[in-house]
Amino acid sequence: MNTLPSLPASSGSRLGGDDYQHLLTWLHAVKLLRGRDGVIRVELEARDAGNVDDIVVHRDGRRAIYHQVKFSVDAASPLTHEWFTAAATPKGKTPLQRFRQSYTKLTNQRGDPPEMALYTNRPISDGDPILRHRSGNDATVAQRLRAATAGSDTGRVRAAWAQHLAVPESDLLAMLAHLRIEAGEPSIKHLTESCTMLMELCKLDYSGKALLAGCGRIRQLIREGHRSLDCETITAIVAELGLEIAEQPSRGLLLIEAIDHRPALRDAATITIDWVDRFQGDDPNLRRQLLEPGDWETVLHPQLRAAGDGFTAAGLSDVLIGGAMRLSTGLAAGAALRGVAGFTVATRNPFTQQEWRSSGPVSSAEFTVKEVTLSGGADIAIALAISGDPTEDVEAYLRRGHPDVGHLITLSAPNGPGRDAVADDSTARGLALAAVDAIRRNARTRQPVRVHLFQCGPLALSVLIGHSWNRMPPTMLYEDLNSAELYAPTFLLPT
Repeated sequence: MNTLPSLPASSGSRLGGDDYQHLLTWLHAVKLLRGRDGVIRVELEARDAGNVDDIVVHRDGRRAIYHQVKFSVDAASPLTHEWFTAAATPKGKTPLQRFRQSYTKLTNQRGDPPEMALYTNRPISDGDPILRHRSGNDATVAQRLRAATAGSDTGRVRAAWAQHLAVPESDLLAMLAHLRIEAGEPSIKHLTESCTMLMELCKLDYSGKALLAGCGRIRQLIREGHRSLDCETITAIVAELGLEIAEQPSRGLLLIEAIDHRPALRDAATITIDWVDRFQGDDPNLRRQLLEPGDWETVLHPQLRAAGDGFTAAGLSDVLIGGAMRLSTGLAAGAALRGVAGFTVATRNPFTQQEWRSSGPVSSAEFTVKEVTLSGGADIAIALAISGDPTEDVEAYLRRGHPDVGHLITLSAPNGPGRDAVADDSTARGLALAAVDAIRRNARTRQPVRVHLFQCGPLALSVLIGHSWNRMPPTMLYEDLNSAELYAPTFLLPT
């Protein structure tokens, strides 16, 4: 197993901006090894790039992306529109003025504007009149700002920003169309996970020691005055550090951005699915139900099936599943890449940062079973109690509006539900197989029209359960809404 490393801190136990920037630089540098990403050169602290000089990613056939990286030790301090117009010193320029200055400076003689990005781990302030309009597709705000009326709170701040720059609003919007506000970006933990995933996909040693060596080499290059990395340079660094693992098989990455974006992984992904804008809520914690509930079956489920077909067409049977999603999506993703179809899957456990694979030794597991009779309905409900016990909420939900469900069967982890109920991937594989067997066995005994499945457990386990799905009854998956409504149906897994 590979656990994510603790990178050296700049002061005490805290990571500073340099460490964060070096980690992000290493992520882009590794992309040089993958011909499909279009990255041809990475500049470090580029000269003559204004305030977007931290990392410049040059791309084949497309304009370079100029990054300003802002790391906050206390990510609880949100990013607001006021930050853009506040100078650090009485005589200093504000961030918005600096972005404007860089935009003007980097626009070429043909009038082609630069692509700029503010990359920060600070989350966006809830309801901010400017930043709440950030697009989920390209992280810019211009398109939605342009539609705001002059008298709205957004329109007033838009006018104030233009006045702050002493330019017409049209010029402000033109600049903002080329400024990605990548706020709420990965913490050190998530950025590290993105790096290790990409290193693995590039057939490199992706251990914590290897990642530390790569970031350390970036730090050394900057200290020695090197300002550019190309494929030849990074290949030499990989050889020098002994990071290449030639015998590692080819692997694909399925990136599912269901409740939050993971831009650091996008270029590494073989297939990316983006559903963020389809969910209710402006915060990942609030994204639990779709704006259009029918989309689970008409849009989302077909896209998962298409992803499975895409990996088959690409000749990739070993797939790493990453991103931000809830349990029913994880199970449906695993079902789209089933073992009986020849796939092997893996997912990172967010608590232990271990990789749980579908292949490997299996520890035997036997659930504790508890049954509640609800009505005379023909259907059955299964509640998986792994990290916690959802029985009470599931029973309340079913009694409230599901007379079709006659029995609720709770399958509890062998030693009782809890955060540590699944020790490792061997245990997870055993529990996944046991869960599928128990559902199949109960379905054969009771002959329900449909099984209703509720989960409380690790996402990685849900993926493995879906991966093991075979010869099963029609099963409706449900998602915990964390509200008085309790649950909502999501995907329907057919026979």
